[in-house]
Amino acid sequence: MKDLISVIVPIYNVEIYLEKCIKSIQSQTYENLEVILVDDGSPDKCPQICEMYKSIDRRIKVIHKKNSGLADARNAGIDIASGEYLIFVDSDDYIKCNMIESLYRRIKQDNSDLVISNIEMVDENGNIINSQLYHGNDDIWDEDIFWKNYYANNCVYCVVAWNKLYKRSLFESERYDSKKIHEDEFIIHRIVSQCKKISCMSEKYYYYVQRSNSIMKQPFSLKRMDVIEAYILRSLYFYNIKKQWLAEKTLSNCIGCFLLAEDSLDMLKYENKKRYKELKKKFNKTYFKIVSRRTSLRFKINGTTFVVGSRMYKLVHKFVKCIINITNK
Repeated sequence: MKDLISVIVPIYNVEIYLEKCIKSIQSQTYENLEVILVDDGSPDKCPQICEMYKSIDRRIKVIHKKNSGLADARNAGIDIASGEYLIFVDSDDYIKCNMIESLYRRIKQDNSDLVISNIEMVDENGNIINSQLYHGNDDIWDEDIFWKNYYANNCVYCVVAWNKLYKRSLFESERYDSKKIHEDEFIIHRIVSQCKKISCMSEKYYYYVQRSNSIMKQPFSLKRMDVIEAYILRSLYFYNIKKQWLAEKTLSNCIGCFLLAEDSLDMLKYENKKRYKELKKKFNKTYFKIVSRRTSLRFKINGTTFVVGSRMYKLVHKFVKCIINITNK
């Protein structure tokens, strides 16, 4: 008998999308599924929709819980999952009818720990959106190749939770941080570090719906500064396992997020200023740790100028850009 696969669907305030999502899972050509619908205290008709589908499909389990966010909803699903493999589907998205079977075949064929599906971005009517997402090839990666592709392509394809089939064992001692958004960024390095093989598929099996009111479509906010903390923690992780180039690259990514926060948030507001200063202090401390080892000149220039202050960082970069333009003439 084929392995049981647990499909975890976190649900909140998506009643107009939910049935399409559930039906796309029900219609999978791979049938040995456990479908876990996690109602995260949704205030609309989602709880009733979940119960209705549970009554007609024995594979469906429903969890009703107090609202505590996407990360905690995923954790609730992981906690009761009994499958050998896990897959996450966000409740406003949907998947091709052969996605799970195709990913399962690939993970077995390659004897890999994780398989990544390509993504099709669509609007709320199902129309394909031309995007700058990374469109990978069929391939097998190790941990270093994963991160090279992630950083070379600014690759959402790599880091998101929902386009992947995981061995259940990857979550044996891991859970999403329920107090944060950008929860994928906080955990992905710990998941990938357990993988000897990562399979990648060029076929676009996952339909990523672009909603105008989704969390990631909202203006940059105080809460979204969590991503800076995620990068700092990941940088320290790489520092501790002596992957120097990854520690440098990850911490460098923080700078752009700090600048975005400065441009987007009112820094005269106490809570914004406090969070910024707290994260800047963590950045500086991490930078001095990393730079104590042998580091690239670019990292030293970027890090040192930003430690001094964002004005200095911008001034130096403007000067360097002018020099490059003059040299290229």
